Amino acid sequence: MRYLVVLICLLVGLRAYEYNDFLLQTQSSLYPKLLALDKNLPKNIEDEKIDLFIIYASVDRLVAKRVRSFIKSKFDAILGYPLEVRLLKIEEALADKRLYERADAIYLLKVAGSQAKRLATKLDGHAVYSFVYDKEDLRWGYLFAVAIERSVTIYINKRALQHNDFDFVTALFENAKIVEQ
Repeated sequence: MRYLVVLICLLVGLRAYEYNDFLLQTQSSLYPKLLALDKNLPKNIEDEKIDLFIIYASVDRLVAKRVRSFIKSKFDAILGYPLEVRLLKIEEALADKRLYERADAIYLLKVAGSQAKRLATKLDGHAVYSFVYDKEDLRWGYLFAVAIERSVTIYINKRALQHNDFDFVTALFENAKIVEQ
């Protein structure tokens, strides 16, 4: 019996963040489409392709792989620009001094708040489209979050919008909530 209790305690301690599969699929379907709504997209991508990095905590590697597979199954290009979806651990993203040059967009899964904050600071002002799983992470300076409330709601961080050279179509703002964080 003692062994069972110890095993359960170990498994609970090693458990990854629990994700809502419907929310992951909704975000994975919407986030690439949001890129297409920026009139400055050609100016904001470094080369003739869009590099989207899914950034994750080590324990969430399988979740990140599922998200990548889902996005790749739905999108091969956005506005004629090929979409490359890559995985990157949060520790690697923080260590990469030139991440903002390699990434056109990032999708941040759930990571520690201090790591999310450091990554947001690193990307600030570099015209990297940033999407987060948890809308609470918008407080660090990420651009977009999608949440499921009474309906699917798109959140846009006003500060992140102002610190970058994005020019989204007006219809997006009519259907989103602007947050000032």
